[in-house]
Amino acid sequence: MSKENYDKVESAMDETMQKLKAEKLIHDSGQSSNFSKYPENLRSTKEKLAELELQRKKDRRLLATSMKLDVDKFFKKNKQFYSYLGTFHEEFLDLVHAADSMDDPKWKRLLEIKAKLDVYRANQKKMEPQVSNEALIKQQLKTHINKRYKVKDGWLPLY
Repeated sequence: MSKENYDKVESAMDETMQKLKAEKLIHDSGQSSNFSKYPENLRSTKEKLAELELQRKKDRRLLATSMKLDVDKFFKKNKQFYSYLGTFHEEFLDLVHAADSMDDPKWKRLLEIKAKLDVYRANQKKMEPQVSNEALIKQQLKTHINKRYKVKDGWLPLY
């Protein structure tokens, strides 16, 4: 039988017990109206602001990355896509790479590009043909009617 190390569990239990004791002391002192009963509200505002800033940077970075993927996909189909967005490839890449640490005018510029991208995406979605489930099933049945098991699709090598 192997030996288990419970140090992490014990330290987590100690932290939880300390938080519960702090809550009880605050509640007993009559100042419970100033604090919520959740321990995260006991942290300083400096920590909260730092955490919010990190979350904002992360959200901006994720938004810029998803925009870059969409722009790359649409650019492959339409070589004039950057002119539709009203930007250049280099400017767009600079905005994407500096998304987490940019000032307000650049962020507004990136949001303008995002609005145009959303409109283009909606127009492309309208132009795609709607395929019903029944048609899709019939198409797959036609392609797989003579399919052999455990044989890859595509050309078979000639030996």
